[in-house]
Amino acid sequence: MQNTDFGDIGEGLRRLDAGNARQREIAGMLGEAEVLERLAAYRPALAGTLPIGIDIPGSDVDVLCEVYDHAAFLEYALRIFGECEGFERYHRSVDGVERSVVRFWLSGLPIELFGQARPTAKQNGFRHMQVERRLLELDDPQAAAQIRALKRGGRKTEPAFAEFYGLKGDPYAELYRLSLMPDHELLELIRNKK
Repeated sequence: MQNTDFGDIGEGLRRLDAGNARQREIAGMLGEAEVLERLAAYRPALAGTLPIGIDIPGSDVDVLCEVYDHAAFLEYALRIFGECEGFERYHRSVDGVERSVVRFWLSGLPIELFGQARPTAKQNGFRHMQVERRLLELDDPQAAAQIRALKRGGRKTEPAFAEFYGLKGDPYAELYRLSLMPDHELLELIRNKK
């Protein structure tokens, strides 16, 4: 079964705190500003490139939230983070799924809160991060550097992984599909990558 240890507020920060210099710095900033604690009612989980160490300069900190009342979430975010630089928020529906996004800067660090009406560990962004982490752990250590290079070249994370591993079709759908695979199938994919 896949590891979901980034889904716990304390564990997510502890993992960053035990990571590389940038991860430790960001863990300190998030902890000092109590970002995850302030979002506790929404069961926040860190996601994206930072927790798995493939962030590049300019990468934001992604925080997934379990949100059932989008209006209340956006109002709460305005009260708590509205004074932050670059604060913006919006709500929309994509493929019939409601989502809220809040963006702001904290001490020069871009933060994005993503709210959806499902547990954070079941959200696509979390599942993508988990399978990306598994691929990097199973692959050669140079894989992370090569994916970071693709990202520095302008690719988003999921398309960078799809290109690196030779995945065809929608990169987001492909990574979700991979998230359902056991490690031995991921190893086969790694062996056969182009």
